[in-house]
Amino acid sequence: MPDGNVIAALEEFSLDVAPGEFCAIVGPTGCGKSTTLGLVAGLARPQAGSVELFGRPVAGIDRRIGFVFQQDALFPWRSVLGNVAAGPRFRGGRDADMRARDWIARVGLGGFERSYPHQLSGGMRKRVALAQTFINQPDVLLMDEPFSALDVQTRELMQEELLALWTQNRGAVLFVTHDLDEAILLADRVAVLTTRPARVKSVYPIHLPRPRQVAELRYDVRFIEIARQLADDLREEVMKTRRS
Repeated sequence: MPDGNVIAALEEFSLDVAPGEFCAIVGPTGCGKSTTLGLVAGLARPQAGSVELFGRPVAGIDRRIGFVFQQDALFPWRSVLGNVAAGPRFRGGRDADMRARDWIARVGLGGFERSYPHQLSGGMRKRVALAQTFINQPDVLLMDEPFSALDVQTRELMQEELLALWTQNRGAVLFVTHDLDEAILLADRVAVLTTRPARVKSVYPIHLPRPRQVAELRYDVRFIEIARQLADDLREEVMKTRRS
């Protein structure tokens, strides 16, 4: 907000996500991807236009939404079990610990229930974050570059873990990433945003069969062709930022 002037993050922006759909968003750095998630989450309000969730205008934070961000939102003073059980306990669930143990096992962390976040690797903490989110069975899952801080091998494992959990839950997912390969590997559709103020420049349907094997799909001819188209589209927007 330099000189007291408001900088528009989004303009003439329109994007629909269907129930059960996995939609990824890519775009130049600073174009408004995270702002989009904030509006859907009810953390911010649009100055013009409207944001609707479940057929109604967003009026605040909705319990049916789950969040997974780049930085782990774990409670450092709570164990793995305490972190995963936090949501059900807050909602008054009597079987919170039992459900939490089940989800801890689902993400491959059985035996680490008493461990604390500082004792876990980055990939393990991300597994806790996924269990912490999916245990609440969100109808909408918002993810803001959740795997960007992980090494390549761990990121690939977490992508497969996410797909497996999402297949069980089938909530709608809005996934922000800078990684075009990640967007294609995970999503049903990929939306490319323009430079700020962002609008939806193009939307690519990803016609790749599910279930998807992340490690193998990168070599699929269809994957390579989609990646080339997306890269060319996004490059145009990145070049605009460099010329401005």
